[in-house]
Amino acid sequence: LDLANWQQHTQMVEYVLNHRCETEARPPKLVDGHDLIRLFGMSPGPKMGGILEAVREGQASGELTTREKALAFVDKIRENIPLKTTDFDE
Repeated sequence: LDLANWQQHTQMVEYVLNHRCETEARPPKLVDGHDLIRLFGMSPGPKMGGILEAVREGQASGELTTREKALAFVDKIRENIPLKTTDFDE
């Protein structure tokens, strides 16, 4: 291979590896804010953000593996989750 072909090859490999890592690092969302609004009558805000974060953590840990489990989890925690105040703490 000459230098130009080698550079093109390495760029392609880098692209494929980066795309693969992005796909693996971000599994499909089990629920989103629109689901919480539609199914639970929630309003957008810090509390919704905290719930979605808890769902993502449960999904990452393997505890929430289906949409149904995620929705049951949301129903269970939605009244007890505190408002997310880290944006205001200094």
